[in-house]
Amino acid sequence: MIIAVVNQKGGVGKTTTCVALAYNLARSGRRVLVVDMDPQANTTSTFGLSPDDAMAGSSTFAYFVTRGPLEPRETASGVHLIPSHIGLAHTERSLYAEVAREQRLAQGLRPLAASYDVVLIDCPPSLGILTYNALAACDTVLAPIQVEPYAMDGVSMLLDTVHDVRAFGLNDRCELGGAVLTMVDRRRNVDARIADTIRDALHEKVFRTIIPRDVRLVEMAENGALTLLDGDSQGAVAYRELTKEVMTRWSL
Repeated sequence: MIIAVVNQKGGVGKTTTCVALAYNLARSGRRVLVVDMDPQANTTSTFGLSPDDAMAGSSTFAYFVTRGPLEPRETASGVHLIPSHIGLAHTERSLYAEVAREQRLAQGLRPLAASYDVVLIDCPPSLGILTYNALAACDTVLAPIQVEPYAMDGVSMLLDTVHDVRAFGLNDRCELGGAVLTMVDRRRNVDARIADTIRDALHEKVFRTIIPRDVRLVEMAENGALTLLDGDSQGAVAYRELTKEVMTRWSL
């Protein structure tokens, strides 16, 4: 199962969701591969690799430049990772001149996917060619949605993009398979109203578990302290519950 974690808006908990799911799935005994397609490389950093580490071996940046094979690296958490690098942003521009540019990642993942129970692709906060590569390679899309005004505008754009991927024959499996509400403040009535609006629009696509605002999640992302996900903070508990839902929904 290849899951693209997508939202074209930054700061919605996309990378945190990808990292937490990967970590928890690996802790549950699943074979997990994470592909970092974001030039900001935050997922790469959270798993303990520096930019120099990323440049020293196989990475999404090196793959798109050299066309060599994708070679995962095992991290201390047991998650396998194909890291990213800031240079991927420059590579994205050059891809627009290539034939079958949206299929490059799918071609590279094809020999690897069968070795894993789940592949998670962390996408950049845009709907450019790198995200199209992820959508062309995936079996389903998971959208973290921050509960905020105008959240549905971004979701509508994502749904249009998923439709285009199918309509243009890039990937007839691509669909929005799940959405998770993030950065929810239960004390605010406006958050509850927005959450209800999103659920009314996406129905059963929205997971029951919501991810609250939690400073521990920020610390985990900033310091690469993945063991905080084993703790009893509200965010850590929520991500463990979300992982159970993901495993059930997609039979992982």
